[in-house]
Amino acid sequence: NFPNIEKIDFAGGEVLYQKQFFPCLELLAKHPNAKNILLTFHSNFNANHDPIKLSKLLEPFGESLIHMSLDAGKNIYPYFRDGNWDTLTNHINTFRSVNNFTELSIVCTTSAYQLMDIHNVFESFLLLDIDWIDASIVYTPPYINPSIMMFDFENDVLTDIEKTYAMIKQNGNQLERCALEAVDLIKEYIINHKPSYKDYETFLVYIKKSDKLWKQKFNNYMKNYKYINNKIVRVT
Repeated sequence: NFPNIEKIDFAGGEVLYQKQFFPCLELLAKHPNAKNILLTFHSNFNANHDPIKLSKLLEPFGESLIHMSLDAGKNIYPYFRDGNWDTLTNHINTFRSVNNFTELSIVCTTSAYQLMDIHNVFESFLLLDIDWIDASIVYTPPYINPSIMMFDFENDVLTDIEKTYAMIKQNGNQLERCALEAVDLIKEYIINHKPSYKDYETFLVYIKKSDKLWKQKFNNYMKNYKYINNKIVRVT
């Protein structure tokens, strides 16, 4: 019904968990305009799948783009994301071993958690065989908005950001420009947004309750901060 369609975007949900996704790509490859179609989808790229088969299924399309929602570096990945960092990197490396035509991007949705480990987040990103890095902000719920960390830890946060800038520049990676722009976006937001201190207090409760719910411990993953007596404490 749409012979001249130019872009197909799968957004929402983890498509690599969906058994119908690969058959769907096989059918779309038969589209009369497939060689001119940009096919894009969002994924955490940690789901159990065959990266080589996925690459093969993307070959018929004119362009392909995978937005990977990582939202964490190696330190806090298993805490913030349901998955394993080694599984993620293996999937990327396997995919790249047969595919140099699909664009791979990282989207880091930044909350208070990412801000507490921002140096490792971007340091980890730069080790991946990807094409660009982007960042966005967690606006809601407001009690994990990254700007709440500016109440009690403004100097620490800004120091970590400056160290992250320096690390990115020193690395000399081809991703330097987009990585710096992503950190700029985060810094500009937390400096200019004024949250409620009540939201920060709610975050302190949220850490305890979410750890209990998911059977995790904040202190096992965070390197620069610890949760002690229902408070966040800077330790390095």
